[in-house]
Amino acid sequence: MGTLRILEPVTSRSTLAGGTLQAIDSLQGKTIGMLSNEWRCVKIMFDYLPGALKSHYGARAAFKETIELSLAGPQELLDDVGGRCDAVIVAMAN
Repeated sequence: MGTLRILEPVTSRSTLAGGTLQAIDSLQGKTIGMLSNEWRCVKIMFDYLPGALKSHYGARAAFKETIELSLAGPQELLDDVGGRCDAVIVAMAN
């Protein structure tokens, strides 16, 4: 019988060129960015999510940026989104 290996795509800490990423304790008053490649299930979720983040969790704002299917997001876009928000939800389904 073979061996099953489970890979978790998460590190113990994430880093950026500017330093270590910090967790936020609440969404209250925060701006939340969303990155999507507009895959059908993600599009449905992201149509609903901004309103839910505001009404249920007190987020100040939520915005979405689109990345082309099958492509990595351009660094300029990632830097822009990172500079405009407190947290980012990334959903690159396919």
